[in-house]
Amino acid sequence: MTVTNPNSSKVAEVFGALDEAGIRWALLRGLTGLGEEGRDIDLLVSADDLGSMEEIIYSLGAVALPGMMHPWHRFYVLGSMRPGRGVKLDVVTKLIYRRNGPIHTGLEDACLDRRRSRDGINVLDPTDMFWTVLLHCVFDKQHVNDRRRAELVAVVDEVSRGRLGELVFEGLCPANWSAERVLEAVGREDWDALNRLGQQLAPSAAPAGTTRRREWLRAAPAQPVRAAARSIYPALWRAHRRSYEGWQRASTAGAARMRGVGRSAAGSPRRQVRVSFSGLDGAGKTRQIDSLVATVGEDHSVEVLWIPFKIWPEPLLNRLPANFRSRLGPKRRTAASGERAEAVGASRRHQVVKSVVWTTVATLSAVSAGLSLRRRAAGSQAEFLVLDRYRLDTIVKLQFWYADVPAAWLSRVVGLIAPAPDVEFLLRVDPEVAYARKPEQWSVAQLSRQAQFYDHLAAGAFPVVTLDAHQPSDEIAGLVRARVRSALDDH
Repeated sequence: MTVTNPNSSKVAEVFGALDEAGIRWALLRGLTGLGEEGRDIDLLVSADDLGSMEEIIYSLGAVALPGMMHPWHRFYVLGSMRPGRGVKLDVVTKLIYRRNGPIHTGLEDACLDRRRSRDGINVLDPTDMFWTVLLHCVFDKQHVNDRRRAELVAVVDEVSRGRLGELVFEGLCPANWSAERVLEAVGREDWDALNRLGQQLAPSAAPAGTTRRREWLRAAPAQPVRAAARSIYPALWRAHRRSYEGWQRASTAGAARMRGVGRSAAGSPRRQVRVSFSGLDGAGKTRQIDSLVATVGEDHSVEVLWIPFKIWPEPLLNRLPANFRSRLGPKRRTAASGERAEAVGASRRHQVVKSVVWTTVATLSAVSAGLSLRRRAAGSQAEFLVLDRYRLDTIVKLQFWYADVPAAWLSRVVGLIAPAPDVEFLLRVDPEVAYARKPEQWSVAQLSRQAQFYDHLAAGAFPVVTLDAHQPSDEIAGLVRARVRSALDDH
């Protein structure tokens, strides 16, 4: 790749490291002008290689950014954190389109299998390039800009018919928009027709039935909350960057130690395997962790890390007024009778402002908790890291404390910041049984609410391995060993 500016050398270094490690990746679009300041680099990476990819770019000095878009996107910056500077990677493991109501295309594996090298860079096959770029323009952007027009025109004559991308596009478009019509429109450079198609398929500004003032007020806090979150992200990124660089300078092993990267006998990078155990107090996590460590410790260096729940840096928390500080945690009274009576008499505007305030507080708590999880998990040098409580437990506590804030939003914030473990176990136990084992902290009613939150997360938000904690301990341990053995074999 020709080096035209300082960022291009960083891009070349990243791509070279990914190739050397055998990562399955490809540039989705934007080969022309690659590395220019302010230009995102869109990469498709195999989901199986995502963890290894992260370890590599972290070792090159990358910083993960808290994302605001979609859970299948991950963002990283190398170099300057200032807007328009450095190199920003937008990494996806799934090819999903349309902002409202995501469409899962299932094109990822085929695109990676057919990728080819161009000037030393992995790019998509021309046919895959054409359909993925067109899907991105029509469904995500509802517009084909100049850069994308050039990319489509460059490959339109090389498009092979009958591929999956074509079938996906035809299945999503009106019946009068066939593949032939699309190819002809691009060949004629009839961009107005394609832009009209995108506008025709764009989701409406407001869902049906939401025009009434009451429902508008219910949805109104979202915009100011997003604006507030975006305004604080640059500061969070800079603070995260300073923390990363300071730790790296103080460490004798540098970034490799921070991310737990080791070396195999052959000298190739060896990624740390991470396993987490989550569940109610009294679910039996400690017993299963001890059993797993006894087995894995025979062949690997193992560290068990207990993750306490933290939402704010303690010095900052202690500076807050006591009456406000008590409302940030389990003493927060969202359903107290006095507050309900006050809410009845409050104005609509007051309710909206109050909702915005607490959504902002909960978002900041989720960001801080996610960063805390990331830092704690990154400090281990062991080949095998066991996390006693992790993402699920943190999200459940946030949902428990901030019940009036959308649970999906809190899950998304923590999930985007805290790296996913290789295996995430949830030990599911009845609240009554958990209370009988450990009655000192929560009531049965409180444990029941937490159990519902765990079940919801396991049902779809994260790829969780759910275990029945009522089974004999030895049987559970056998299931854990089998799943972990599979993860170790993959690495």
